[in-house]
Amino acid sequence: NIENYGIFFNLVLAVFIYLNYRWAIALFAVVYLIDKALMISMGASPVSSIIFGALAATLSYNAFCVATELKKRVM
Repeated sequence: NIENYGIFFNLVLAVFIYLNYRWAIALFAVVYLIDKALMISMGASPVSSIIFGALAATLSYNAFCVATELKKRVM
């Protein structure tokens, strides 16, 4: 039932990302990249994993920057 824990983890993480917690955005990026690296090591297509991994890292970085800017404006 590891899939159920993964779904629960991602749902909880999604709530914190929605609430602009920067640590959740960074954690998502790290976990996603580790997952893609493990998929490549188990024989998955490296091209799609690298493309989606780079996309997730780029979007996570942009979201982190936006969350940082929003935090500065509130304070």
